[in-house]
Amino acid sequence: MSAPFKPKQLVKIPIAFRLPRWMVEWMRDQVDSGNVKSMAVLIEEALTEKHGIEPPEPKKGAQK
Repeated sequence: MSAPFKPKQLVKIPIAFRLPRWMVEWMRDQVDSGNVKSMAVLIEEALTEKHGIEPPEPKKGAQK
């Protein structure tokens, strides 16, 4: 069974960036304790809340 369809702009992509060690350790602790699903989800939720951004609406006829 395959993953459900997501519009291209909602698919998560890997990126590389640098953060202070203490911040990465804290984020890992959040994941390990079950507070969040992943560090990506933690970052996404923090940016959404802090900056009031929302995912874009899927375009009609969007391709996979």
